Amino acid sequence: MTESFSDRYGYGPPDTPITVREAAPHELRDIIPVIANDAGMKPSAIREVICEVLLKNPDPNNDEEFSNIWDEVNSLVQKAPCPKVYDIVEAIYSELSRDDQWDCPLAKVFEVRLNEFFDEKGIGWELCDGKIIRRGSEIPDTPRYQVALSFAGEQRSYVEEVVRHLKSMRISLFYDNDERGYLWGKDYIETFHEVYANQSEYVVMFISKYYVEKAWTRHERRATLIRAFQERREYVLPVRFDDTPVPGLPDSVGFVQASDHSPKQISSMIAEKLSIKPFDSEVSDVQHPRIKET
Repeated sequence: MTESFSDRYGYGPPDTPITVREAAPHELRDIIPVIANDAGMKPSAIREVICEVLLKNPDPNNDEEFSNIWDEVNSLVQKAPCPKVYDIVEAIYSELSRDDQWDCPLAKVFEVRLNEFFDEKGIGWELCDGKIIRRGSEIPDTPRYQVALSFAGEQRSYVEEVVRHLKSMRISLFYDNDERGYLWGKDYIETFHEVYANQSEYVVMFISKYYVEKAWTRHERRATLIRAFQERREYVLPVRFDDTPVPGLPDSVGFVQASDHSPKQISSMIAEKLSIKPFDSEVSDVQHPRIKET
């Protein structure tokens, strides 16, 4: 791709205030196929990616690249739910990454041009190495994670299954094994306090006698309960493996029993709390959280 005049001489539009966060405006939907095509994807390849994301079958009657297939591509993007539009962006990047050539990194061409569009149109997202992330400094209080998981090592096998299902729903979460790079070199005490007290929308607390006894989970619990005390809504989501009392956690807080719920059911309930529809929900089969009997 030839370098443009603006790129050669460092000209660019002035910074545009961010005005779009949760929406996917029509002009964004219009430009995604255009940028993908400019990066080297044929309309039929773009359609295949979009249909996979939307779980739709391509129209078998459309077989001409730049007429009916191109129209189908644009129609699919225009009708997609807002979150799916950003899923499509990530999927296109992934597909382009497979075909990258040493002298022409197609996925990066797509990323750079899309981010320029985000900047120009005041859209508060950025494509970074194939993942859509928030950008902008005017939202410092936005949590880094939708949910943080607090547990003792004895329950790791159960929690890992919860993590797997949460990831399948693209829920952003704090799980220690996934954050080794992020934690490298940081002060654990300060960082864990920030995660559990300020940087999560919810904390799922997996309660057991081991959870109450251990030093690190005690620190996580204290940070979580500080935030819970400040909130006027549910913040701690307890999952019990036994009846061990938790210092600082009121008996009136509803909980669920791990013995009565599979990890998939727990993740479906977390998704419901986040107002996210699970791909294969079992929420209807799950008992509601109950209050501890005293």
